[in-house]
Amino acid sequence: MPSISELSKAKTELNAILEDGVSDISQDQRVEFTKYVRKVLPLDGFVFWVNSALVNDDGKPTTKTVEGYIHLSTSSIQDETELYDQNAVIFTAKESIDDFNEVGADVLYIGTFFGVRFAFSRRTGLNTPADLYHYFGHAIYPLMESQIIDTQNDLDLENVVVSSSLPIWMGMTASGIQLFPAMLSDQNLIPPYATVKCSDASGLASSYYLDKDSNQYQLAKETVKIFFTGLRNAAILDFLRYVTEYTLSPTAKLGITNIPIVQDERVPQNELNAIAQRKVITFEVNYYQHLMRETARKLILKAIPNIYKGD
Repeated sequence: MPSISELSKAKTELNAILEDGVSDISQDQRVEFTKYVRKVLPLDGFVFWVNSALVNDDGKPTTKTVEGYIHLSTSSIQDETELYDQNAVIFTAKESIDDFNEVGADVLYIGTFFGVRFAFSRRTGLNTPADLYHYFGHAIYPLMESQIIDTQNDLDLENVVVSSSLPIWMGMTASGIQLFPAMLSDQNLIPPYATVKCSDASGLASSYYLDKDSNQYQLAKETVKIFFTGLRNAAILDFLRYVTEYTLSPTAKLGITNIPIVQDERVPQNELNAIAQRKVITFEVNYYQHLMRETARKLILKAIPNIYKGD
């Protein structure tokens, strides 16, 4: 069995050879990464990534320049909504990028290469003797650029993003259960928590209603599934009772049209030979899609001039 010193020597020799190869291929290329901070719109739970310059006291972004080699592969994607280039990025760094260890629920580093902005989703192919680090990710899709905030004017905190009943559910904080939009829960979140999925929206009224202030209301219905993780039956039945009592209150913003019950879900992990504590409740609800305006619509009135005869 080789000694620790022999392993260290082998690592050093191999690393030196590979680092020279990375330098030759990349021509000592350096890539600048900018730190972005996760911000959640409290109205409906939508996620935005805000340039650190907007949250740092000095008004300057937190950046890190790293030496390494970038491999970029591009595919053209065409679907019903858009035509765009999908860029996969592999970045081989000579040293572990400690700042990237922050990447998680609240921090994201975005790099730029030939005008393409990209972020990393995982680190792969770690080989200790080689002491090289491989980071993999995709360039930011064009449709996701609206979630990247670089100036204060880009972030609207007064209007919801979604058109579903999701903001109503996000407002049910008194239930005692932490609710997140589907696919937007905190990363690696430890239970208990719940996620809300709104789908299959359709209209119930033939047209919308406008009040005197031009606030707009459209009666709609949809299916809402609440997925609970790490909660026992009693806690979820309490949540069901909370929602039922809420819909009976005079200030309720939605109604239930089905008979919701608690159902068990089966989410396994082979390594544990166990299933997670996952349950779901399906609600059929009706509500108003609404647009609230702070001021009434401005009317253009014809002015009749008054002519005064001077002295």
